[in-house]
Amino acid sequence: MKKIIEEEIKKCYTNTNFTVLTLANNLNLSQSYLRDVVHQLFMMSPKKLIETIRLNESVSLLRSNMSIYSISQKVGYSNSRSYRFAFKNRFGISPLRFKENAKEKSDTEIRILINKQLWK
Repeated sequence: MKKIIEEEIKKCYTNTNFTVLTLANNLNLSQSYLRDVVHQLFMMSPKKLIETIRLNESVSLLRSNMSIYSISQKVGYSNSRSYRFAFKNRFGISPLRFKENAKEKSDTEIRILINKQLWK
C-alpha cells in the first residue's frame, strides 16, 4: 500500500489542484481511512506527504537553471509564494539561497542534507 500511495502522489503532484481529497478519490478510499493509513505508513499526514514529495522533487530542479517561479509551477504549487513559504518552513532557508548554496555541493551532500529535513 505504501508504494501505491507514493506512486499515485508522484503521478499527480504536478497538478496544482491535487489535494488529499483527490488522492483519496484516486485510491478509492475515504479521507479518514487514507489519513490513518498514511499516518501509519509514513508517520505524517497525507497533506504533509504530498508537500514532502513536491519539495523533494523541487530540490533537483533547484540545481538547474530554472527560475523559482517555474520550479514552483512544475512541482504543483499554484504560486511561487506558497512554494517559497513551504520550502523555507521545511528547510529553514529560502529556495533561492538553497539554489545558490547547492552549486558548491555534490549531489550526495545535497541529498543527505535534504533527506534529514524532508522526512522529519
